[in-house]
Amino acid sequence: MSAVVTLHLHPEAAKNFDKMAEGLLSLVSAAPVSGQEEQGFQPDIHPSAQLTQKDIIGEIQLGFADYRGIECGRSFEHDGKMFGLFDQAFKDLESLATRLHQTGEIRPYVSVRCLMGSGFQWVKKRYRGETDESFTGFVLRECGEQIKDSEIWLPLFKVYLQTELTVGRITFRTLTREMLDPWFERITNKLPQELQARGQESLRRTRSRFQGCAAATIALTAEPLRAQELASREAEYSIAALRFFHGANSSPYLRCYCTINGTESFSSISTLWVKAGRIETWSDHSADTGGSVWTLPEDAIRELRKSGLDAMSQLLIKENKSAFERDLLDAILIYSRNSLFNDPANRLIYILAAVESILLRDNNEPIQKNIAERLAFVVGTTTEERIVIRNNVTQVYAVRSAFLHHGRPLAEMEALEVFMQHVWRGFVALIYDMNKFRTKGDLIEALERRKME
Repeated sequence: MSAVVTLHLHPEAAKNFDKMAEGLLSLVSAAPVSGQEEQGFQPDIHPSAQLTQKDIIGEIQLGFADYRGIECGRSFEHDGKMFGLFDQAFKDLESLATRLHQTGEIRPYVSVRCLMGSGFQWVKKRYRGETDESFTGFVLRECGEQIKDSEIWLPLFKVYLQTELTVGRITFRTLTREMLDPWFERITNKLPQELQARGQESLRRTRSRFQGCAAATIALTAEPLRAQELASREAEYSIAALRFFHGANSSPYLRCYCTINGTESFSSISTLWVKAGRIETWSDHSADTGGSVWTLPEDAIRELRKSGLDAMSQLLIKENKSAFERDLLDAILIYSRNSLFNDPANRLIYILAAVESILLRDNNEPIQKNIAERLAFVVGTTTEERIVIRNNVTQVYAVRSAFLHHGRPLAEMEALEVFMQHVWRGFVALIYDMNKFRTKGDLIEALERRKME
C-alpha cells in the first residue's frame, strides 16, 4: 500500500509564496509569433512516426527554448489565442519553484520540474478564471497527489551479475526474462495488426539489449520525476563505486561500460560500398577497442567486497560524513569515469582531476611536485618504491603537458599504465585510511610530516 504524504508549509511561508505567485499573473503575455523561415534546402529525412489529431490527448501546451535548448517559456490557449510566461517571467516562475523546493517539507518528495508544472497550471487556471485557490494550496495538492511508493530499476550497459549486490542505497539485480515477458506481451497485444511485425522486431532488439543485464534498483517515496532524480543520484555513486574495481582503471588498453544503459559512449561506424550510385555492400562495426561485457560471478563479487567495495558501500550510506569522506567520494566519482572512455587523453584528464582534487590544498600549490611526492607516500612503502612512483608521475605530467600545450598524441602508454596502477592503489589506500582524517588538509599535513621524517 502506497504511503500517504501530505505536503505542508508554515502559514507565513505559504503567504509569502502566494504573494510572489500573484505577481506572476501580471506577467502573462501573448505568445511570441515565430517568423516563418524561408524554405531553402529540405533534407529527405525519413519520419519514424506520424501523429494525427486522434493521437493528441488533452490540451496542447507549447514550450519555448532558447538557442542553447534551455526552456525559456510555456504557453496555453485562451479565447482562441496563445498566452503564457516567457523569458524573465518564466525565470521568475522557475525561481519561485526552486525556492519552494528548498523547503525541508517538500524537497524529499517533489522535484522542481513537478513544482513548475503545477505552478504553471495554476497560472493558466487563474488567468482563465477557472480557480480561486491559492498558489501554494493548488501546487501542494497537485504535487502531493502524485507522491507514491515506487521501485525504480536503472539497467546497466553490458554488466551481468550472478547474484544480487548491494552498494550504498542501491541493490544491483538482474533484469530477467520472466520480468520482460509479460511486459512485452502487454505491448504486443496493444499493437494493431499492421504494426505487429515491426513491433516484434523492435521488441526483439530491446530484449537483446536489456535481458540478463544488471540494474541499479532502489525503493523510494516521491512523485515520479523526483523519484527518478533521487534514483539517478544514488545510482551514480553506487555505479561509480562498482566501476572503480574494473580492470580498466589500471590499464589504458581496457574499456569499461559500467554505466546506466543509454549513457554509454559506444562508437560504431557504418561503411557503404557504392558502385554507379548503387549500394552494393553495407557494414556496421564497432569503433571501440578494449571494451567487453563485465560478467561478475559470485566468487568475483565476494572478492570485490573484500577488496574495498563493502567499505565504500558503508561510506555511501553514512549519514554524517566528514569533509574528507565527502571529498574522497567525489574524487572517486570523477576518477572512475576515466574507464568509460577510449581515448587515453580523455582518461588522463579525469584521473589527474581526481588526484589533484584530493592531494592538493588549493590552486596556489605547485601541482606536479606535490602530486608526485604525495602520491608516492600514499602508495609507496619503501624509499626505492617512492622514487619510482615520483619519477613516473613526473613523466606522466610531461606527457600531459605535451598533449595540452603542443597537441602531441599520448605516446607513453607504458608509463601511463604504470601511473594508472599507482593511482588506483592510492585510492584504495585512502579508502581504508579514511577514518584517520577529518579533512583533506589533515591528510596532506600527515603526508608532509612523513616526508620530513
